[in-house]
Amino acid sequence: VHFRCNRIDSCARCMKESVEAGGRPLDLCETGSRKIDVFAQMDNGLYFPQIELLDELVAGYPNATLFLTFRSIEKWYNSLNKWPPRRNGPHMNDKLKKQNITGFPSGVGENVDEFAEWFCNHVERVRGIVARSPSLTLVEVDIEDSTTAKRMSDMFDIDESCWGHTNANPMSNP
Repeated sequence: VHFRCNRIDSCARCMKESVEAGGRPLDLCETGSRKIDVFAQMDNGLYFPQIELLDELVAGYPNATLFLTFRSIEKWYNSLNKWPPRRNGPHMNDKLKKQNITGFPSGVGENVDEFAEWFCNHVERVRGIVARSPSLTLVEVDIEDSTTAKRMSDMFDIDESCWGHTNANPMSNP
C-alpha cells in the first residue's frame, strides 16, 4: 500500500485513529480479507505516523522490517522545495515547517542544514530503536545506488523490474 490504506482514507488517518482507539497502529487500516504486506509512505503530508507512532509500531509489530531510504541531502531538499509539482506552492518544505513533528518543531526548516539535522536525528532514533529491539529488521536503501534493484531482488525475492522511480517530479527532473 502506498499512501492510501483503503479507497478513501490515508494510512496516516487510520493509523492515528487505531492508536486513539487503543489498538495497534494498523488495526483499522486493513479492511475485510485484504492482507497488506507492505505499508509505504504512511504519511499524508501533514501527519507522519512513521515518526509520531514509531514506538507504537515497534510495540505492535515486533517482527517488522523497517526501511530507511537515503539519497543526497541536497537532492532531497530540492525535491521538498518543488513537491508537489506546481509553480507557486505551497510545497512540502513549507508544509513541514508548519507542522510540529517529533524532532522538527514548527518554524524549523529554513534551509538545507536544518532539514539535514532533522533527518540525521531521525535516522539515529530509528537505528537506536532497532538496536534495542532485536526482533526488528532494518533495511537501509540508497535510492540513488545503481545496485539497489539487484540488492532488493536478492533480499526479498522480487523481480528487479519492481524497483524504480515512478513519481519523478517534472519540475525537478525535466
